[in-house]
Amino acid sequence: MTGHGSNHSYFTATAIRGRFMVQGISARKHWDSKHLVYWDDSIVDTAMNVSAGDRKVYTVQELQEIIDTSESGDNVIQIWIHEALEDVVRYLWERQAISSANS
Repeated sequence: MTGHGSNHSYFTATAIRGRFMVQGISARKHWDSKHLVYWDDSIVDTAMNVSAGDRKVYTVQELQEIIDTSESGDNVIQIWIHEALEDVVRYLWERQAISSANS
C-alpha cells in the first residue's frame, strides 16, 4: 500500500451487471476520498488475477468498457483504477447513485 500522490497508485472497484462499486466508498453515503485505499503498482501486479478478468485501467474509456462488459452476465470484474482517474470515477459514481435513486 502506498500514499496517495504516487505516480503509479491504484484504488479498486468491482463491476457487476453494468454497475460499479468502489472499495471504501459506501453506495449510500457521499464520496469521501479519505476512504480510498491506494495500492502501489508492484502490489497490484502481484494481486491481480488476470485469468479471472481483473483489469488495470488508465482511461475513462477502459473503465466504461469494463462496466459495459459486466452488464452482460454475472461476472464480477475487479478493477484497479489509476489514481489520475479519481475525479472522473467520482463523477461516474455520483451519476450512478442519482440513477439508482430515481429508479
